[in-house]
Amino acid sequence: MPLWISGNPGMGKTVLSSFLVEHFDNQRKQEFLNTRVIYFFCNDQDETQKTGLFLLKALIHQCLQSSPSLIQKYVTPEYQTLGDGLYTSFAGLWDIFTKITCDPVFGCVYCVLDALDECEEKSRNQLLHCISTYFLASPTPQNNLRLILTSRPYDSIRSQLLCFPIIRLEAEKEEHHINSDIAIYIEAEVHKLALLRQYTEDLKDRVIKTLRSSADGMFLWVSLAVTILKQTPIGKVEKKLTEVPKTIDEVYKRVLLEIPDGSEEEVSNILKYVLFAFRPLTLTELGIVCGMKPEHQSASSIPAEALRGIRGDVDLCGPLLKVQSNDTVHLVHHSAKEYLLSSRYFNLQTCRLRFNQPAAHFELAKICVQYLSFEELARGPLETAFWLFDEVIFQGILKQRPFLEYAAVYWYRHIHQAKDKQLEIFDHVRAILSAESKRDFLFQVHQYHYRDHEYAGNQSSLHILVRVGLGIFIGQLLASDRTEIDAVDDFGWTALHWASRQGHEAEVRLLLEIGASISLTDKRDGWLALDLAVIYGHEPVVRILVEEATKRNTKDVLNKNSLSLAAENGRMAIMLVLIEYGADLRSQTGRTALHQAIEGRHTAIVQLLLEKGADIDATDRLGRTPLFLATCYEQPETVELLLNGGAKIRTAVRVTADVGLGGTALDAAILKGNRPIIGLLLGSTKLDEEYEEGRPNTTLEQASGRVDNRRTNEIQPQLTESAPSIDLEHNNPGTQTIEAAYKDNDVAHTEHSRHPSPSVSRYQPVVGLYNLGCTGWLNSVIQLLNSIHDLRREISLYKPPLGQLENVTTAVRDLFQQMFEADSAISPDQFFRVLSTNVPLFGSRHAEQDVQEFWYQLVTQLRGELTVKAPPSSGSDRLPFIDKYMMGRFESILTRVEQDDSSVEEPVISFDNFMALDSHITKSTTNLAQSIIAPLIETVEKRSAVLGRDTYYQRSSRVSRLPKYLTVRLVRFFWNRAEQRKMKIIQKVEVPLELDATELCTEELKLKLMPVRDKIRELRRIEKLQNSQSGLVGLAPESGSAFIEAARTGVLSLVDPDLAADDGSNKSGLYELRGIITHDGQNAQSGHYCSFVKQKPRNDPQTDRADLQTGKWWIFDDHKISEADEEQIAILARGGKYFSFLILL
Repeated sequence: MPLWISGNPGMGKTVLSSFLVEHFDNQRKQEFLNTRVIYFFCNDQDETQKTGLFLLKALIHQCLQSSPSLIQKYVTPEYQTLGDGLYTSFAGLWDIFTKITCDPVFGCVYCVLDALDECEEKSRNQLLHCISTYFLASPTPQNNLRLILTSRPYDSIRSQLLCFPIIRLEAEKEEHHINSDIAIYIEAEVHKLALLRQYTEDLKDRVIKTLRSSADGMFLWVSLAVTILKQTPIGKVEKKLTEVPKTIDEVYKRVLLEIPDGSEEEVSNILKYVLFAFRPLTLTELGIVCGMKPEHQSASSIPAEALRGIRGDVDLCGPLLKVQSNDTVHLVHHSAKEYLLSSRYFNLQTCRLRFNQPAAHFELAKICVQYLSFEELARGPLETAFWLFDEVIFQGILKQRPFLEYAAVYWYRHIHQAKDKQLEIFDHVRAILSAESKRDFLFQVHQYHYRDHEYAGNQSSLHILVRVGLGIFIGQLLASDRTEIDAVDDFGWTALHWASRQGHEAEVRLLLEIGASISLTDKRDGWLALDLAVIYGHEPVVRILVEEATKRNTKDVLNKNSLSLAAENGRMAIMLVLIEYGADLRSQTGRTALHQAIEGRHTAIVQLLLEKGADIDATDRLGRTPLFLATCYEQPETVELLLNGGAKIRTAVRVTADVGLGGTALDAAILKGNRPIIGLLLGSTKLDEEYEEGRPNTTLEQASGRVDNRRTNEIQPQLTESAPSIDLEHNNPGTQTIEAAYKDNDVAHTEHSRHPSPSVSRYQPVVGLYNLGCTGWLNSVIQLLNSIHDLRREISLYKPPLGQLENVTTAVRDLFQQMFEADSAISPDQFFRVLSTNVPLFGSRHAEQDVQEFWYQLVTQLRGELTVKAPPSSGSDRLPFIDKYMMGRFESILTRVEQDDSSVEEPVISFDNFMALDSHITKSTTNLAQSIIAPLIETVEKRSAVLGRDTYYQRSSRVSRLPKYLTVRLVRFFWNRAEQRKMKIIQKVEVPLELDATELCTEELKLKLMPVRDKIRELRRIEKLQNSQSGLVGLAPESGSAFIEAARTGVLSLVDPDLAADDGSNKSGLYELRGIITHDGQNAQSGHYCSFVKQKPRNDPQTDRADLQTGKWWIFDDHKISEADEEQIAILARGGKYFSFLILL
């Protein structure tokens, strides 16, 4: 249940919130609890801290920072449904947030939301409604979320939180507790004040006594009073104590009255700019704003003293302002803003400062536009939009031009608020926009701030005015400049496209009045302006555009994409408008609106389309009917709607590479094992009618032979009781391909294959992968994974669930199959497409990526999707392939360093899994084993329950399970804070061709491994001697061979029974080097990845012994492949020319 803490201004709610965040976080660290602490402090002075959308994004971001693997689990599916609309979808973000916080990986999640009263009202009400609905949905909701909210006691907040526990901070009711807390706070603050101002003990006591008697439960009042005393000479402190105001309003009034004569203009400007800026300004930004004059032509002409002296000018405002540690300037409290803009201040006869909001925004708009017009900014755009994602470059630009980001992002928003003064600034705006270099550079900086969308270059002045909603300038622009109304940018978007995408009704009407075309489509997606209005849900703009289409007799625009896009995005109101104006319900793009509504899971829209006469049995370009699709996506409500509407059940879909699954809707339901849908289909009278018409059916055949046996046992009675007599001899059009797609892959099963299935062969072919731009990171990891025989075997048997035919594991399976069948290098284009859809982080072909991050994300995907038979001792039927073959386990012992007889503390043992061992490289690192062992012993500081204080502990970790395949990550990249960029550690690390991992293991595991390890080493010495000229002493060559064969057999008898039962584990502690990914380059921002892979020896079919000629090392440099000679491998092992990044053993 959420807890609401309410209180009037100054009662210490934010102080309490900060304490709680720190308390929960310290508790988590000291007690090693599986908890997360997330928080958000609303602030109406900062646009990024006052809306529900930003609040949810911030909370989700904090969750994902600690568990990035959840991106694929929860964020990607929503993004695939909503696209860019997810960034502005409150419902979508709330759904992600609740799913993430309920994930078992988190345990308990403490969430503190402070100052909800400063959150924008509409989104605050939306947030509170979601919170109350979520927690009241069940008397005991199964969630991990512990929510604490603080705010003022507003009725609109109280009404939505009445059902939940409330703590009301009231000075009268909580006098004892609050006064006790304030007393502690006063003593601490006055102690610091006394040291600063050299108070005597007597004066210090009088100050404490006065503040205690006047505080009246208000922490804010104490803070303001102390700030006033800091500025009071010591000789006047006692007099000042007699004049201390009794209320917060009186404090503000007194501060404003005491502004030094002659400083009113400076104070007024500073307060005005702080009050009306869209985010807190830094001291440097505020200095530029205050120091800029109309005659300045460049940033360098702003007087340096204006920048140096701004701190002193801020001090003139007294305790009204505070400067944070990041140098941003804030009002001391939300109540200060309320007071300065209220009649309580304006109506005072002593009022010396007055603030006019439109005039202040007009001033800020002029300053922003003037700064953007400086010649230093005429550099033009950077050569590529990829710099938008390079923090280093961006921060470098901002460091040189400190006010650039604010001016580029907010200039037009200040113009919006300037009201009737807007037109006065047009000439200045036109001067910027008419200079192409300034215009493009301005919007590159603007786009960095709003990275929800790609950067669109080549935009005209008209594009930009429309995009930012300044239609008021369009008439003047067209009158003064020769502007093409339908000019397109790099996206192929006209000004009308942008106005429609943004939902700017006035600009859309104006563009249509001056003749903008509504029939132009963009270059990338073939979208009309109407389509963009549909996608982003701007129903008034949709109505304007379809009305205009009717007037111009161009209603064909309604029959392209718009109806399908509305159905796909769940836009009910827009659907009604489009249908009202005659949109065609039939498919114009290969998919009907009905198909799109089903894929988007919008049941209400499905019902609307059926009521309006949509073709219920229409097929898309892949031959799928709406009923088949609804069954595949497991939507029983939609299936029922379609059956009630008369949908045909036994229409078969042929299997193709695109479809992946064929057959009838009933076939799909059985393969999915969805009992409710099977019941609906079998219970429909339509099934009997179709049988009487002679439609083929293979449902019983599928149930008896091509689905999971457990599902068959459950479904068979349902089929035999409900289904009509079925002709099992009749061939369904989809039968053979369904069978081929779902039968076990233990033999060659495709007539068209030029090679047997990868599962038959124990060696991998040598095939290169073309680079798609800058994808060496992708190619090298794929080659490394393709060298794992067990992975190739198991992934060839993988069958994706319905509705997940384009997951990453399927794409890996298909790519491995392509590599197996290919005679020459192939393009991983299809794999990259699926990867970029499922893991947007790797969506750019040209961006330099971290190979270790890609490896982690890819293996995490495989872990969630690819399962194998579990060993009997595991207690389950299946477990992830990665857990069985590539997952190790640490056993850690935490021991207190400081021990004595009076306070003995037992060691604490814990266990953690790992998918890779980290090799930390230092100046003293010379070999791989050394770099792995060093971090396994570390010292940590935590609170001791026995000692009752913080003390030091030693955590010693050792491996308690070694996987069959061991991965080692060499940590070569690190973040250099001084240079603000990633750096590369250029240090040679020796990588042995064989690693003895027993020294990494617990004593228990070491004892199990050593007998096998020692026997293997002994056997190698014997084999070496047998192959030498002298042979084994006293034995004929044939007898020596027999002796060796017997010794080999003896090794198996030494394997520990526990290890033998775990067939995915290592049995000896010895690892052979199988592959290395290297990085050729001097820094982290450039370079090239290659992989060295040792091919598994192929068995000679005549002798059934390994053919050593096939067990070679290969260098994969994208599509270029070469055999590595002994010298190259020796250099590699010594850590020479090539710098290792990822090692497979």
